[in-house]
Amino acid sequence: MLISNESINKLVKISFEAIGFEKRDPINTIAASLSAIAQQIGNLRTSIGSTSHGKSLDELERRNQNMDFLTNEFLISSIEIVSCFLIRNFENENPRKPAESIDETLDYYEAEEFNEFWDNLFGEFEMGNYSYPASEILFYVDNQAYKNEYNAFITTETIEE
Repeated sequence: MLISNESINKLVKISFEAIGFEKRDPINTIAASLSAIAQQIGNLRTSIGSTSHGKSLDELERRNQNMDFLTNEFLISSIEIVSCFLIRNFENENPRKPAESIDETLDYYEAEEFNEFWDNLFGEFEMGNYSYPASEILFYVDNQAYKNEYNAFITTETIEE
C-alpha cells in the first residue's frame, strides 16, 4: 500500500517491484542501490532547498557555493537514469493505442468537411502563380499532423453533437 508521505527510497523500490523484479534478482539489488541514491538526493534537496529548515540566508549562500557543477550533473544524471528507465518500462507495458477514428490510409478527398474547416481557418497559400489550400499543404507536407488534426476535429464534432 502506498502512503502519501513515502520516502523516495520506498517509492523507487515499489516501482521496481511493480515492474516484476523479484527480490533476489540482480536488477533488484541495483534498484535498491538506486533507491538509496534517490533517498540521498531527496535528503540533499531538503538540505539545500530554498526553504531549508531554519537556515539563515548566509548559511544558504555558503551551502550553494559548495554545490559545484560536477555535483549538480551527477545528481541530475542519476535522477534522469532512474526516471527514464521507469518511464520507458511503463510505456512498454502500457503502449499508447492508436486513435480509432484515424484511418491509416485516410484519403485527402474523404475528409471534405475537415478540409473545409481547416481551409476556412487558414485560407490558401500563394506562391507565385500557384495557390494551395491549407488542408492540402498539411496533408502532403506532414501527413501525421493532418491525421492528428483530423482526429481532433472528429472528436470535437462528436462531443458537440
